[in-house]
Amino acid sequence: MEFTSGWARLAGCFGLAGAAIGFYGAARIARADWVRRQNTEESVRRAIAMVPANWAYYRDLAELNPQEAVAPLRRAVELNPRNAPLRIELGEYAEQAGDLATAEASFRSAVGLDRTYVARAELAGFYFRRRDRARFQETVRDALETGPRDAQMLFQECWELIGDGDAILREAIPDKKEVLEPYLEFLLRTNRLDAARPVASRVMAGGAGGAEIREAILTYCDRMLAAGNREEAVGAWNWLAERRLIGYPNLDGRELVTNRAFEPGTINRGFDWRFSSGSGVYYERGAAGVLKVGFSGKQPENYDVLWQPVALEGGGKYRLRVKYRTPVRDAGLRWEVLAGGKDLLYGAGVLSDAGAGERMLEFDGPATPSLGSLLLRYERVRGTVRVEGEAEIRDVELERE
Repeated sequence: MEFTSGWARLAGCFGLAGAAIGFYGAARIARADWVRRQNTEESVRRAIAMVPANWAYYRDLAELNPQEAVAPLRRAVELNPRNAPLRIELGEYAEQAGDLATAEASFRSAVGLDRTYVARAELAGFYFRRRDRARFQETVRDALETGPRDAQMLFQECWELIGDGDAILREAIPDKKEVLEPYLEFLLRTNRLDAARPVASRVMAGGAGGAEIREAILTYCDRMLAAGNREEAVGAWNWLAERRLIGYPNLDGRELVTNRAFEPGTINRGFDWRFSSGSGVYYERGAAGVLKVGFSGKQPENYDVLWQPVALEGGGKYRLRVKYRTPVRDAGLRWEVLAGGKDLLYGAGVLSDAGAGERMLEFDGPATPSLGSLLLRYERVRGTVRVEGEAEIRDVELERE
C-alpha cells in the first residue's frame, strides 16, 4: 500500500510539472502576441525572440520593413511551406528587390500548391512584366483554364504583350464559355470588333446560356449594328431568338418589323424599337397594340420619335403599312425608311390627316443587302406651331414582296 502511494505521489508531481510547462508555454505565446500588437519593427522582433516558430511574426516583420522583406518571408515559408499566398507574397517582394530567380520560383511553387486562378494569374503577371511572351501565353492559358468570371487584367495584358487577336484566341484563350463570354465583353468594351467576331462565333456555337450570354450577344448585336455589319447583327439576333433568350421571332427576310404591336417588354436594343427620352415627348402603351406618343408643345422642332434597325434585302419591292391617329392636321409626323444615306420613301411617309388614318406605301429596296432604319420623325411644319397633344401608332408592318 505504501509502495503504491509513492507511485501516485510521483505521478502527481509529473502532472503538476506538465501543467506548469503548458501554462508557461501558453503564457509565453500570449505575451508574444501582446508585444507584437504594438506593431513596430522592434516589437515584432521581440515577439520572434520569444516564439521563434511563429511564421506569422516573420510576415508581419516583412510588412513593417518592405525593403528587407525577402529574408523574413523566406523564414515564414520555411515554417509554413504549404501556404500558397505566403509564397506569392515572397514572390512579389523578391521581384521588387530584383531577385527574379526567387520571385519566379516562389510564384511557381504557389501554382503547385494552389489549383485556383490567383496563383496562376500572379505567375502570368510576372512573365508579362518580364516581356516573356512564350511563357506568358502558356501561363495565362493555364490561369484561364480555371474558368474565372473576372479576368480583365489578363485580357488587357494579352493585348499589350501579344497584340494579335488571332494569336491570342489560338494560344491564350481556352474554348470555355466561362472565359469566352467575359472575353467577348472585354473586346466589345475596348472596341476590338474584328477580334470579337470569331469569339462571338465560338460563344454562339457553345449553345444556350443564361443572363450573361444573353447580355454578351445583345451587346455584340448592338455593336455590329453600329458598325453597319448586317450579316453579323442578324446572325446574333436570330441566335438569341432561336434560344428564346429574347421574346421575338427570327428575322426571316420577309416580315422585317420587330414587335409591330409594341408589346410590353421592349428591350430598346438590337432590332427592337428604340425610344427617345425627355425633350417634351412621352410614350404610353395602350390597349390592343397601340403606342401613344404625347407631345408637350415644347419638344425640339426636329425629333426622332422612335425607330428600329431593319435588315433589307437587295432589290425587290417593299411595302410599309401603318395605322395611326394624329391630334391635328399637319402634325409634322412622317415615316422614313433610311438606307445608304437616303429615304427610300422619298418623303412620301407623311401622316398629314387629322384623326385616325392608315398609310400603305410601296417602294424599291436598296441595290444590295443593307442595314436600314425604320424611323418615325417629327418636324414642325412651316407656318405652324409645335404640335401639342397625343398621337397613336399601331400595326406597323414592313414586308418584302
